[in-house]
Amino acid sequence: MNKLMGVDAHADSAKARATCHAPAVPAWMRRADSLAAISDTLVVRARGVEGAGNAVAARAAEMTPDQFAMAAERAEGFVALQAAGNVGSGWVFTPIEEQALTARLVDLKKYFG
Repeated sequence: MNKLMGVDAHADSAKARATCHAPAVPAWMRRADSLAAISDTLVVRARGVEGAGNAVAARAAEMTPDQFAMAAERAEGFVALQAAGNVGSGWVFTPIEEQALTARLVDLKKYFG
């Protein structure tokens, strides 16, 4: 909006800081803001890649994305339950699920372990 009105936002801010005697933003804070912006961008990209990977995996498993997400969550819970000292996690598995997951436990630990 500033550009449309012909206002130079940077010059306007500099003038306001000088008038109000506001201290300059320290270099470390500018760097932190810059790194936070980069981090935010990377998080959005990672989410997109993860979503695309999950969509492909769901199709390969002949599941809907929601079904795949639930199956992956249950598999992750099963692997966590197998860890030493993990008691009372609240996960409950049917005998068929437990048998299928136990058979693939070594592979599942690569992804969730």
